[in-house]
Amino acid sequence: MKLSKNQKIILALTLVFALTAPTVSLITPYVRGQGDLTYIIPLEDYLRNDDIAAIRLVNTLLEENVTVHWAMEPFTVGGVVYPAGTFYIETPFTTRNNISSDVFMEWFMWVAKTNRVLRVDVTAEKITVNSTTLIPPRIAIFYDKTTYDNAVNHYERFLSLGFKVKLVTADSMVGVWWNDTAYPLYDANVFIMPGGALHLWSFGWGSEATWAIQNISEWVYHGGGYVSVCAGSSEALNSTKTGYTTLDIVDADYHREWFDDTLSPAGYGANEWKALIGPILISVEAPEHPVMFGYGENAVRPGYGPLVPLYYYGGPAYTDIGVNVTVLAKYSAPLSQNLDAAGRTNSIWGEPAIIAAQRGNGRIVAFGPHPEWPGPGARLHAQAVFWAAQKRVDRSFLDPASTMYNPVEITYSRVNNILSTVDAVMPYLESFTRTATAMVNLRGGDHYNPVGMWFDEVVMYYGLKLTEHLTTLKRDAVKFQYEYYKLSLLRGSVSANTQAVIDYALALIDSFFNYSEVFPVDNHYIGDSDWTGNVFAPYIGDAANFTDLLGLFVFIENETRELLYPSAFNYTRDYYRVYNEILSLNRTTPSLTPDNATLIRWGFDPSVYAGSNITTLLVDFYANITAVWPAGPLYKMYYMFYHTLDICQFKIDQFLLNMITIGDRIRDVTSYLDHAVAMEVGAWAYAVAEWQAAIYQPAGALT
Repeated sequence: MKLSKNQKIILALTLVFALTAPTVSLITPYVRGQGDLTYIIPLEDYLRNDDIAAIRLVNTLLEENVTVHWAMEPFTVGGVVYPAGTFYIETPFTTRNNISSDVFMEWFMWVAKTNRVLRVDVTAEKITVNSTTLIPPRIAIFYDKTTYDNAVNHYERFLSLGFKVKLVTADSMVGVWWNDTAYPLYDANVFIMPGGALHLWSFGWGSEATWAIQNISEWVYHGGGYVSVCAGSSEALNSTKTGYTTLDIVDADYHREWFDDTLSPAGYGANEWKALIGPILISVEAPEHPVMFGYGENAVRPGYGPLVPLYYYGGPAYTDIGVNVTVLAKYSAPLSQNLDAAGRTNSIWGEPAIIAAQRGNGRIVAFGPHPEWPGPGARLHAQAVFWAAQKRVDRSFLDPASTMYNPVEITYSRVNNILSTVDAVMPYLESFTRTATAMVNLRGGDHYNPVGMWFDEVVMYYGLKLTEHLTTLKRDAVKFQYEYYKLSLLRGSVSANTQAVIDYALALIDSFFNYSEVFPVDNHYIGDSDWTGNVFAPYIGDAANFTDLLGLFVFIENETRELLYPSAFNYTRDYYRVYNEILSLNRTTPSLTPDNATLIRWGFDPSVYAGSNITTLLVDFYANITAVWPAGPLYKMYYMFYHTLDICQFKIDQFLLNMITIGDRIRDVTSYLDHAVAMEVGAWAYAVAEWQAAIYQPAGALT
């Protein structure tokens, strides 16, 4: 029979899909029928295994209720010594969605090799070692005032490690008891408190704030895990020792004198700590502790020891440590303010940097430096979560309310709502980012400077991150339409067990689009003015769905261009540069008396300041800039930035991140499901379904 041109094209496409279908015999070692096997993931083999990718695979296993063992001590198998901290998986097992270990581990071995985990050792030998069975971590990140880029950095770090992250706002934690099913930490077992500024003020004042703080403490006491960084760690400490309201879950204090403006030199005040920002080295004090596995003097991976580089941003150096607290690491670099004030600790060399504690049945890990930043801290952060997660929470917050087969269509209209909105938003987002970049280039936001505006870089950061997040969702929308159509075609050709997994995947995909069509209510108030006297354009209102986001992008682009940039320009010219000129003179000629022309140029009234020396001028100028009430120029700038950043964080990116989290779960499920379905129906039938789905959504097939 002679084939037509179209028939030849169809046959060629089908052959391509058949040859590229997930067929185990072509891409993975054959393991079926070899009996009970144990799979060992050697994290220390840094030449062949990326530890972030390996931990992501571990989390994928945990999400499917596969038992993963975490060795608490070294062990030997087949003459190979594996250190403490090694993960291993024993077969046989059945996943939460009834996929056999044979099929699942075939997929696992394939996806490991395609994700830079090139060595997974397989043995029939029974492993006998002191180990912990990992509890699937259910992470909730505090996502409220002043967390901004800190929260996003945490989110993206945990996402890369395979953790599924729930965002928790302050208002959701108020007015409900810690053990109520409506409490946002009820379906979590690890609460992440990122850096930023002190966050507990997000709960407001009075009885509601007290209630919210006590709820977190009770939740930890009854088995919750608390992993914190920088300011979030300060808030965990002993309130009697710190002298202010805290969670009271760690019996320790920190060197608060670093933030005492009465001990600072002229012209610095409480902002002097900004001079300490930068890379820091830590020494591992407890390499046998699970949080520190793989780090220290015996570390194999480059950068993991004997000293470990992390980033420091003014976080706590701990002191007055109680008996139930373990020092995991200490600062080991001469980070110092170089002051000689009586009674002041002027260097954190040798001071505790990372501590672990037990509070009732709960576990706490408090980081002074930032493990979520790029560098060797990723495994450290993940191990803190694994150690802190003790309370089993069987149901993930991502699980659809129902997975009963309820066929819906992921129509082009539903997909286009996302695609067209992203396309419409991009010109405004590009302008927003360019303006923010120009604002940073003014150099008035220097993080190291006591009067730096600080948040200009955070605005630019959001411009970059919002672009990344929208691009991810645009890709996901077409990919998920393709997957939904393909799995729907294959559903009738598989067993009842596999149908149930397909139904779960279809429900997840539908929930992704449902979320884009109806956003939950966010209760953060965006005002048209603030307490410092700043006045803003009338807020246009919250987005009810994804398409409504366009109006918010138009709003922040205009606010950044018309208000933020001109204000930042004026602040840099009139305050930041003048301050630094006077500060420089104070270091060389503090007793100099400027003439009236210079006083006028600096903004001083000669009738008041004539005859004043440089030090006097510097002290008064700094006090004026940094005044809290009435608000000085620096605080006015802070709250101007907050207005834009609150919209970025709560009214835009919160929804994008939630969609990305759903999407990340969908990608995991469809990856192993595609493999299981292909094994069941055969390469040819699977390829035909892929071909039909590719015709329906070509872009999705290529994503």
